[in-house]
Formats: sequence, structure tokens, C-alpha cells
Amino acid sequence: MTKKRIAMALVAMAALGGTWSSASADDDGFAPVDSKGTLTLKVKVEGAGRVNSRGPEAGWDYYKWSTINEGTLQYELTAMEPTVDASQFAGLNAATAAAATNAGSDDADEDDDSDWEDAWDEKFDACNEDQACEFRVTQEKMKDPHFKKKRAAASSALAAIQSGDLDFGPAVQMWSATNGVVNGTIAVKEQRDTYGIVSETGGPKDEKHCTTTGKETLTPKPTGYGDMSMPLSVNVKKGTYELVLDANYGLSVTDTCSPGEKNSRTLLGYPPKGVTGWNGATTVKGLTAGKGSQLGITGQKTWEGNLSTAGNEPIKVTISWEFRPVTGR
Repeated sequence: MTKKRIAMALVAMAALGGTWSSASADDDGFAPVDSKGTLTLKVKVEGAGRVNSRGPEAGWDYYKWSTINEGTLQYELTAMEPTVDASQFAGLNAATAAAATNAGSDDADEDDDSDWEDAWDEKFDACNEDQACEFRVTQEKMKDPHFKKKRAAASSALAAIQSGDLDFGPAVQMWSATNGVVNGTIAVKEQRDTYGIVSETGGPKDEKHCTTTGKETLTPKPTGYGDMSMPLSVNVKKGTYELVLDANYGLSVTDTCSPGEKNSRTLLGYPPKGVTGWNGATTVKGLTAGKGSQLGITGQKTWEGNLSTAGNEPIKVTISWEFRPVTGR
């Protein structure tokens, strides 16, 4: 199916009286443009275990570790102008193809379309802007069997659209988070106890106990903290949504083993298993509840990840989300 057939059906809509429906707030299930909503993400990362050394050269026998990282992130989202659903054009393609087939058109006709149009263009050019000549050429073109097939296909496609089987009104509303995180807190607490540490002076083996902690209260930050642009897409016609989860924040932490030294940690650790292209964000999908100003979105997902690049400190990452429009704004 070519773009030419799509264009043919759309032109027919305009020529034969087809219309595009317009969206109105709440009446069609959309929230008012520029209205606000609140997206809340709750993150929990937890894990614990024991790691044995790979041999005497490590300088220690084993260590025990545990982590509990938590965060609550709140975004202010803004409703954008509703748009059509790109998948709707698949229906248009199918209707136009069926109509063209029923009208006697085939791929050979379509392949010759360009040459056919060029031939008629040359006839019009030969008229040298003589209106009587152009009128005669137009009448001849309308009698051409190929033209009749094209018009029949366009009319049949329009009939399918007007029957209601194909809806080309707005279907999708995006919610933008251009203000980033409005508020929230993130906290990290990790414990690492190492045993059987070889003494450099030949003495008995030692052990070391380290606690790493960090906590940050988030205030509005336009960039660098979840500037997700368009994190939420709601398909009102289908009752579905797609949401970008972006919660892999870094924060400064303090290690009791090295007083005064500041290190950095990320909230989610390293790439969760089963998530490809992980860059601190992933997309989830689901069904919506309610529409417009009564829209409700909730969900939860759990991944397995790892706290270390070595892959020997497995963690469980759980993110829950909730979105609600803010009424009266």
C-alpha cells in the first residue's frame, strides 16, 4: 500500500464532504488542554547475600551485604492537545486497498499511476493556459477508465470511513513533564561486612563492617531529575496508556569505613534482567480507569537487577506508579 492511496482517500474525504471530528475536554474523554496532573512513582530496591572470595589473592574470605534503597518521586504533568492514533491509518490502508481491489485496480495500475499522471500533465501543458482546451482535456481525463477506477476506490474508502468503521478523530493525549520532579525523597542504606581480611603485617585475620547511607529531599529541578518530556500517553479510544518510568537517580552517600569521603550511588543499581537498552528508564503499558478529569492510572512492576557490575549482588527492583488529574487547575 502506497502513500498515494492514502492521499487519494484523504482527498476524497474533503471532496465528498468527509469531516474530521474535533475533541472537546471530557466530552470525548480528554482532559482540558494545559490542565495538570500528578504522577507519583514509588521505588524500592532490596537485596542481601554472601559473596565468597575467588582465592587467597583476594585478601579476604567472604563478605555479607544488604541494601534497601527507597524513593518517592512526584511529577507535575501537563495535558497536551489530543492527536490521532497513528495505528488508525492501518485501517485506512486496509479500506483503501479493499476498495481499490473491488473497483478493479491492481498493483500494475498503481505502478503505472505516475506515468499516467505525467501523460495528462503534458496534455494540460500543451493547452498553454487556454481555458477551453483545459476544459476539453479535463472531460477526456474523467472519461478515462483508469480515472474511473481511482474515483471508485476513493468513494468506497470514504464510505468505509463515514460508516463509523474507521474513526479519524483524535484518540491520543500526551501528558508532558517538562517541569521535572516537583518533590520527593530518595534514600540509600547499604551494609557490607567483610570477614577473613589478611593482615599486611602477618597478624591474625581481621574483619571490617561498613555502612553506606544517603538521603536527599528533592525540590523542583527543571533539568537533571526526570526531565522526561512526554512520559505519559493515553489512548482514550482504546482505554490504554504507555508510561515512561524514569527513576534511576544518583545521590551522594557517606561510607562509615571512610569518614569524610563522599561517594555516589544510583537508586536502581545496574541493568535489570530482561530489560534491554536500560538507561535508567523503561516503558510500561496498561489499561486506564475513567476518562478526562476522572482519569486514573495505577500499576506496579518488579524486575531483578544487580547492585554490582560483577553481577554477584542480586537485587529486586519494584516500582509502583499512580497518576491522577488535578481538578480545578
